[in-house]
Amino acid sequence: MNKDEINKAKDLLKYIRHFALATVNADGTPHNTPLFYALDNELKHLYFVSRDESLHTKNFIRTGKAFVVLYDSNEFNGGIYLTINSGRKLEGQELKNAYEIYNTACLRFDIDVLPENFHLQEGGYNLYAGNITKIEVYNSQDDSEGKLQQESRQQISAKELLND
Repeated sequence: MNKDEINKAKDLLKYIRHFALATVNADGTPHNTPLFYALDNELKHLYFVSRDESLHTKNFIRTGKAFVVLYDSNEFNGGIYLTINSGRKLEGQELKNAYEIYNTACLRFDIDVLPENFHLQEGGYNLYAGNITKIEVYNSQDDSEGKLQQESRQQISAKELLND
């Protein structure tokens, strides 16, 4: 993977505020939902807020798995692909830690932060998390005329993606 593709991926982490969350319905069909998200500083966990009764939430909890894509919908700049496992609704200390991470992301994008004890209010909203088990970056090869010859996803470590 070349330095330019890694830099594009790093830029996506800085300015993309929504991801596409892909889950699998009970009947085996795919389901995809755009959501605001937060990542921890080590790229080990992904967090999002959703309602308990949302189909993507039910799928995420039932299977514990999801596939996430971060990309710029206005201009093609590659993408970051995350494989997520151990999907869960957060409670206790893990919820408190994620609450801080999520609200930091909200402030960074000038979005209203979650009120304290939001998860106890009406509406069924909760914070959910998954462990990031694989990170991939879009890679393409063009010929001398700029025509696409090959495209792929290449695995990258969190350390590679976070280093300046």
